[in-house]
Amino acid sequence: MKTSIFLSILVYSLLAACRNQYYSNADFQKVQKIDAHVHINSNDGDFEDQAVKDNFVLITLNVDHSDSAAVDQQLQDALLSSKKFPGKVFYGATFYFDTAGWGTESWSKKAIAHLEKNISGGAITVKIWKNIGMTERDRNGKFIMVDDLG
Repeated sequence: MKTSIFLSILVYSLLAACRNQYYSNADFQKVQKIDAHVHINSNDGDFEDQAVKDNFVLITLNVDHSDSAAVDQQLQDALLSSKKFPGKVFYGATFYFDTAGWGTESWSKKAIAHLEKNISGGAITVKIWKNIGMTERDRNGKFIMVDDLG
């Protein structure tokens, strides 16, 4: 009998506590949301306009697809978007992983300078593309890992 009463009180308490802990569709506009992984690869602002209307904060991540021009264009799009939508759009920097110079002092200096430029320009994180650790190899054929010194 005591067990039944205890279980009844416990179940009632749990149900009462859960009643108002979930958001409904009616809450959509007023609840701030964060999308921490988008790729804004245009400068028209349409995606960002909709995100602002829907009360989203965006973090656009730049990635290295083995093309330094693409990395530079992503940076320009991210800078434009973060300036046009301050406090609503942030970006993550990346760098072009040029295997030809890997392991040299000039490679390291170039990558660090690029990241410093991004960070001083407002980047809040750094995205290391999955080519590092999965496809890029050193001169001995070993996968290059993110913590390798070259």
